[in-house]
Amino acid sequence: MRSIESGLESYLQGHYRDKSFVFRLRADILIPAFTVSVVSYHGEPLLHPEAVEFNELVRRYREKAYFHGIPISGRDSGRGDPEDPEVEMLLSMERYVRLIHT
Repeated sequence: MRSIESGLESYLQGHYRDKSFVFRLRADILIPAFTVSVVSYHGEPLLHPEAVEFNELVRRYREKAYFHGIPISGRDSGRGDPEDPEVEMLLSMERYVRLIHT
């Protein structure tokens, strides 16, 4: 993941001067997958209260991702009911956010 971040940063610095971009990495434990987005930044509020450090995002993703699928109600999967509030809390996406200046 870090190589994607550094590659995007190098690309942006090679093609843009005096611009700012927001790099976001979102962890979705349901798919499971990461979503990378890069958008231009023009001074709008950047801070996300739910943003976490990169290493923390990857650690939580490894612990919580549904690599073998989401439990289906009515089946004895041993993973619990997806309607359970504790499982519902785990379904949220977490993100890492960084500002890149060129």
